[in-house]
Amino acid sequence: MKILFLRVGLACNNRCTMCAGTWTEQPTLSTNDMFQKLKAGSKYGFDEIVISGGEPTIRNDIPEIASAARELGYQSIVLQTNGRRFADKKFTERYVNSGITRFLISLHGATAVIHDHHTNIPGSFDQAIAGIQNINDLSTGHTRIAVHSVILPTNYKSLDKIVDLLNTFGIPMLKMSYVVPVGRASGIFSNQNVPSMTETLPYIFRAVDLFVAYYGHTPMTSISIGYIPLCLMSVYQNFSDENGAPPTYFMNDRYELENADEIMISQGLKVKREDCSYCKYNSICGGIWREYPEHFGWNEFVPQV
Repeated sequence: MKILFLRVGLACNNRCTMCAGTWTEQPTLSTNDMFQKLKAGSKYGFDEIVISGGEPTIRNDIPEIASAARELGYQSIVLQTNGRRFADKKFTERYVNSGITRFLISLHGATAVIHDHHTNIPGSFDQAIAGIQNINDLSTGHTRIAVHSVILPTNYKSLDKIVDLLNTFGIPMLKMSYVVPVGRASGIFSNQNVPSMTETLPYIFRAVDLFVAYYGHTPMTSISIGYIPLCLMSVYQNFSDENGAPPTYFMNDRYELENADEIMISQGLKVKREDCSYCKYNSICGGIWREYPEHFGWNEFVPQV
């Protein structure tokens, strides 16, 4: 399996301080641009498309794109969204019926106080929650909801509360990602009191344990941890995004594929140190974001042999 990442533009109706979506230059794609990239992707043999932004739902053509992806044979059609516009039930119905198989909704806290602090939009939490409820109410068996939470100074001690919240909606998919210091979030370690990866781990593992207590390891459920190297993951390595994750590709204007990890390395956004070559995870580890060791140093990363 391989994933085609279709970033449709950077415009957004939130103003998240930790947004990493701006890490690369990105023109706003026309509807025809998106259609052509979908067609090219199907010829390359992609079976999953991720439609992302900015915020895709501020456009009017995303349901058309999702329907076209379905007709072209994509098995998984994922929409990355902040969920706010799905507070409108009629709006939601159009998307649910378009062929989208998974809504990946950003939720950065279990309360409005925490979530809205990071989006800089009062009411965005309530809208996202209403959106989740509407998607749940309107979905048939082909549509699923997953939640993505960025691990931040205000929420890392209460990640288990996000798990509790999702359980009330019966949502068995959660991705937790350590903050990515690129794009608008560049410099975040200096500008905010961001905890180190090691400081967050007990709370991340507590959230994983609670999720497993709710759902076990049953099919169609998942909780994953992103952007924390395997050398820190102890017995929780199976929950790492780096452990067997399929490769993700962008497509340039010449319809050529570009591996996302290779782009990040070529731009110097991710780094490893010499000792990493001795680690048993070196071949599958993408390294860490360059700004992290510049701020925290390398001491917490010990090669595993």
